[in-house]
Amino acid sequence: MERPEIDWDDTDAFTAGTTGPQGRRVFFLQARRAGQVVSLKLEKQQVAGLAEFLHGLMGDLPPIDEPAVEVAETSARFEDPEEADWVIGSLGVTYQQSTDRLVLIAEELLRDEDLIPAQARFPMRRELVAAFIVRARELVAAGRPPCPWCGGGCGILGVRSQPGAKDQREVLDLRTLQRRADGREVERLRVAQQA
Repeated sequence: MERPEIDWDDTDAFTAGTTGPQGRRVFFLQARRAGQVVSLKLEKQQVAGLAEFLHGLMGDLPPIDEPAVEVAETSARFEDPEEADWVIGSLGVTYQQSTDRLVLIAEELLRDEDLIPAQARFPMRRELVAAFIVRARELVAAGRPPCPWCGGGCGILGVRSQPGAKDQREVLDLRTLQRRADGREVERLRVAQQA
């Protein structure tokens, strides 16, 4: 099924949000224009990376009014989507000097290379971007602390005894239960702990 391309001339509200309990949260970017709401699913690391990249771009642009950022923060409420419009595969950002807009370009993640991925283009005022950066950082910080080995938010799912080892425990990492998007098995991480 071919999805329509989203190419707005402006964006009224833009935010990040999550659904689900901590440790199993699903991350979304959500944009609003007039009565249309678009919710795109993505990974926590993509949210964090986008926020930091936008922060760097904002540092190269003239400063913005704090009251305008506060208004943008209050208008950018996250609505819990029943499901994502699609999953983000890649993100790009450009700056349009003529309109003073940062433009986020999102492309759909597809497993079938014969299909054409959906694209979305969201031009945003700088105060929307500043409000997004604050919200995205809060969401990322509210999760589990980063894994000391991989830097991700893999966390510990459970602990079970290793057979024949009275003083040892095997710590199961979330990555042991997933396949990567490219189909390769993720190596299991074992950590010996004193009982």
